[in-house]
Amino acid sequence: MGTREGLPEDRLYFEHHDGRPASIPKHFTNLGPIDPVVFMGRGRCLFRVADLLELCSLIGVNASAHGQRA
Repeated sequence: MGTREGLPEDRLYFEHHDGRPASIPKHFTNLGPIDPVVFMGRGRCLFRVADLLELCSLIGVNASAHGQRA
């Protein structure tokens, strides 16, 4: 159907398969500008989810031991 540029984000408008209008953020498609973080990362992730969760736990334990909030 078309696009609209504006705040807070550019949107792509289209007709849903059941005929009703719908929209999504333009950056969810390949029509928007390339995200530099996605481009530079090339689909790679430096950390596993399990490792990040363990890190959060360790930060919480360390903060509690020092009387701080994590």
